[in-house]
Amino acid sequence: MFKKSLNSHLIKHRIRNQLACKYCSAQVSTIQELDNHVLEIHQIDKNTLDGKKVSLKDDIKNVKKEKVFCDLCNVKCACSDSLKRHTDKEHTDRNDKLCPHKCDFKTKVWANLRAHIDSCHPDFGEKKILCDLCGKGFNFKVSCQRHKLQNHQKKFCDICGMECFNKQSLKDHLSSKHAIDEITLTCKYCPFTTHSQGNLKSHTYAKHKVDKHKQCPYCDYHSHMINRIQVHIDSRHPEHDKKNFSCNHCSRHFIYEASLKTHLDNIKYGPKNVARKKLKRSMNS
Repeated sequence: MFKKSLNSHLIKHRIRNQLACKYCSAQVSTIQELDNHVLEIHQIDKNTLDGKKVSLKDDIKNVKKEKVFCDLCNVKCACSDSLKRHTDKEHTDRNDKLCPHKCDFKTKVWANLRAHIDSCHPDFGEKKILCDLCGKGFNFKVSCQRHKLQNHQKKFCDICGMECFNKQSLKDHLSSKHAIDEITLTCKYCPFTTHSQGNLKSHTYAKHKVDKHKQCPYCDYHSHMINRIQVHIDSRHPEHDKKNFSCNHCSRHFIYEASLKTHLDNIKYGPKNVARKKLKRSMNS
């Protein structure tokens, strides 16, 4: 009976005198719980710190606090617990994940939000994750993975041999160029129609979502596609940056990889396009 009363007294005493973690202010009841918390949450061993023995109870205030950053907005948080609280408060609304970069995008999936940030807010972050196939940089691993699926798994048309980026672009090509599984899509803002989902999306952003366009930093030119901005800068403002990409077929050099790719496409398909334009002019004259 005495032992049971003593244990009850000690439990109440511990609750009244809870220990607080100096890293994140989490409260625990015993020194052992504090040791376990610091080791598991902050990855710091109580016995060693810079090669010296440390007593968490006596010297924990001398230990440097661990800092973590929110990968969605770069806000600094005291620890992983405070990071979770920050994420729940600032970047979620019930089940929706919210974009922190001044737009209305929301999704149910964190991966979709990270991919959206990389795609629609290219000025955010340091782009430390690089595609090992083309060198393009991303903030998030999921964006790099999706980039590889969309851009480095080429598909070829069995009818004309045209190279397509992925299955969807091949499907659009077959529908629009060869009338295979043909679909007709209409723009919800104007009478424009097309047989390609990609063309409809490009039309919508180009004509009806001008407020979302990227702006050339040197003139009034704008476009909904970042690669077009890059090609424009290479063509109209080539003096503003170093030319890191060179053509193997001629002496031309480019600031952006997108400009080099466009140049190579013009070499590959240019004569066909020129002949087609001449034919159209002759038919209209």
